[in-house]
Amino acid sequence: MISVAGTVFAITVVALTLASQQFGPRLIRNFTRARGNQFVLGTFVATFVYCLLVMRTVNGTEKATIVPELGVTGGVILALLSLGVLIYTIHHLARSPASTTRSRRSSASTAWPTCWAAWPADGSRRVGW
Repeated sequence: MISVAGTVFAITVVALTLASQQFGPRLIRNFTRARGNQFVLGTFVATFVYCLLVMRTVNGTEKATIVPELGVTGGVILALLSLGVLIYTIHHLARSPASTTRSRRSSASTAWPTCWAAWPADGSRRVGW
């Protein structure tokens, strides 16, 4: 799982780095701030850590092997959840890097604060007039 997460996010960061040359450096910052991307990374890391902890409890000798069936079942469920999250990530990233939505989000992170500073809601100050 951790190798899948590493590969997916490494390829994504490379693609975003190339796209940020065209759309600006805020593209990568917006990618890391997105809740969906944080959830995906958290799911992969949580699955990896959980499976490591379950593997520690597996004891075996030549005559008897102790396998925590409930823990292994939980690991399989988390692996299936991670697979679903991976499909979501690939679908989401395939649709959004080249779209204008991402460039609008990047420009909105700096354009709106500038507009609100120049034109306050009460209309008391007008810049350049």
